[in-house]
Amino acid sequence: EAQEYFKTLITEKDSYWFRTVRIILGLRKTYGDTAVNATLKRALYYKAIDIVTIKNILEKKLYEVPLEPKLLDAVSVDDSFTRELSYYAKDV
Repeated sequence: EAQEYFKTLITEKDSYWFRTVRIILGLRKTYGDTAVNATLKRALYYKAIDIVTIKNILEKKLYEVPLEPKLLDAVSVDDSFTRELSYYAKDV
């Protein structure tokens, strides 16, 4: 998971990705390889590349919480969130 996360990071933050990588590698000393890898898996799922988000996931052990569906993935065009325009027509 870490390798895939780093690939995404390089793509998203092409100018200063190395700073984020150094911080993440430093977090391994405090939290361990397993926790950091699980955190990066979760961050990759939600497309979170901010280091503050990574730290929050680690500190709160959110990597242990099951992944929830992303809102935009759960909502489809045919879902109840969409209505025909006739819904908004006033009854006279």
